[in-house]
Amino acid sequence: MQETEFIQQNKDKWREFEGVLKSNNKDPERLTDLFIETTDDLSFSRTYYPNRSVRVYLNNISQQVYQAIYKNKSHEKRFMRRFWLEDLPDAMWHSRKSLLLSFSLFVAGLIVGIVSSIYYPDFARIILGDQYISMTEANIAKGDPMAVYKDSEAVGMFLMIAWNNIKIAFGTFVLGAFFGIGTIYVIFYNAIMVGTFIYFFIERGLFKESFLAIMLHGTLELSMIVMAGCAGFALAKGVLFPGTFSRGLALIHSARNGIKILCGVTILLLYAAFIESFATRHTDLPDVVRGGLIALSAVVVYGYFVWYPARRYKRGLVKPASNDENIPRPIPNFMLHKIKNAGTVFTETFILFSSHIRTISIIGLLSAILITLSYGLTISGDYHALFNTFNELEEIEFIYPWMKYNPLRNFGSYPLVFGIIVILFTLYSNILFRKFDEEVTQKPQPLRFFNNFLNTIFISAFCALPLLFPYGLTALVFILLLPFGLMWLFVTQKHNKFFLSALPLTMRLMSGNYIRITGFFLSTFIIQYLCTFIFSTSLIWILAEFITMNFPHNAAYSEEITYAIYIFFLFVVPGFTLSLSLAGTVLGYYSAKEINEANHLKSEIDQVGIKTRAYGLEKES
Repeated sequence: MQETEFIQQNKDKWREFEGVLKSNNKDPERLTDLFIETTDDLSFSRTYYPNRSVRVYLNNISQQVYQAIYKNKSHEKRFMRRFWLEDLPDAMWHSRKSLLLSFSLFVAGLIVGIVSSIYYPDFARIILGDQYISMTEANIAKGDPMAVYKDSEAVGMFLMIAWNNIKIAFGTFVLGAFFGIGTIYVIFYNAIMVGTFIYFFIERGLFKESFLAIMLHGTLELSMIVMAGCAGFALAKGVLFPGTFSRGLALIHSARNGIKILCGVTILLLYAAFIESFATRHTDLPDVVRGGLIALSAVVVYGYFVWYPARRYKRGLVKPASNDENIPRPIPNFMLHKIKNAGTVFTETFILFSSHIRTISIIGLLSAILITLSYGLTISGDYHALFNTFNELEEIEFIYPWMKYNPLRNFGSYPLVFGIIVILFTLYSNILFRKFDEEVTQKPQPLRFFNNFLNTIFISAFCALPLLFPYGLTALVFILLLPFGLMWLFVTQKHNKFFLSALPLTMRLMSGNYIRITGFFLSTFIIQYLCTFIFSTSLIWILAEFITMNFPHNAAYSEEITYAIYIFFLFVVPGFTLSLSLAGTVLGYYSAKEINEANHLKSEIDQVGIKTRAYGLEKES
């Protein structure tokens, strides 16, 4: 067949292909058919017209179809409707025991707060603080006990309250991973505060007014603390009772239910913050209106989170939880030839994380201990002196959780600490990169520890440079720099190259893929941000004091020990969360490699090329 005849016979079909590729709504099944047909045409053209432009044209279409198949996977319609009507209620049903535990704990804390306030008159000042008690007593004397809700501008108040509520909810959930101990503490402490607060107004004969004002938003807010506790205990269940699963896989399954609950909690907390900021301040609203809104909120919470899930169960509509299935742990298939989006990388990142949680824990804890000791060696054990520095970003702590690290980043005074961090990061990345690569490829990777260490320590210093930037720029520079730096690290280790020799290959992989690789990094960076954000609260200091509370008060170094433990906790967080970025880098490497080299596409084309027929035409010998 002449080339002109071949083109004339198929040009309408190829135009259709181009039209489908340009369409915004691509059908994956149709794209798969197109891929088969175009590769058949390409095979025919490679055989009969190897040096003609038609082969180049068909090769270009084949690559476009191939990438479109991976970029345009079908998604279920009406996702939000299914989430609110099915997924979240089912998650609540599977977590009903966790909900009962959270509610019981909250009620117990409420009783402790009330009873303690009855028998210890100064208990309210200890729990709520002298400043708040004095301010409220002054407002009561003025005849406006709820004036605290009127002092701030509504929009600013909404943003601050919403952020604080969400921070507490996320903290309550994430702390469930620590065997549920942190979740118990947050729920119980908040319940004691509420109980103390209630009795404070009962004692002054203001229960009705305080109840109508506070519970206008508190019905949702307190209910969501209980729900966040439910999510935290659901997470703790995977750690404490993995059943037939590995502990890491059980944690992933339990986290799915917890995250679904947390999504619902977040939405309602935003609504509660809106009510507190814009409605609670109107204490002149009729009691009937406020009482009706409180009752409506209670009915909505009970109906949606308790009654509706139970009704779905009675009607046989609740889907079984994945962690209820008595199956062995599957061997993950990471499909290295696929071009992956950020969502796929995010999911597979947690599979890698859970597979190596023990190694990550050991390395993270040892790193935090060594960094803490290096600070102590530098300042001769005077840890308290590290925190005498003024925090210039204190006013934006609620959005910049790394502010807690600012006093520790005076590396001009502590150069030894910076060197220790670079060395530890080099060891950390080399060990975990090798572990993750073995898991992804299912092949043992050669151990070249000494060579890899010498080559990658320079890149580690490059990755650590943002720590030397002014405080406000560090996070931004990390986001822009670290995806490239981590990819450079992995390429150097993977190919056993001198770090400068690995730079061209790294740049080829990142060329055209920088946004994609940065997207992978951001998907895990969000988790790191949330974890750092949770520990940026007073919680980390409370944990440090809790550990040292049994030290004698007159011990010479009791305060220094508290600060040392505080620093240790600060560095435990990146010790765990940085592993997510390393896992995402390994997965991103193989995805970028397929985009640049298209090895799988070429092998598919080679397989098609050995066919003896193409659209009914026999190959001529």
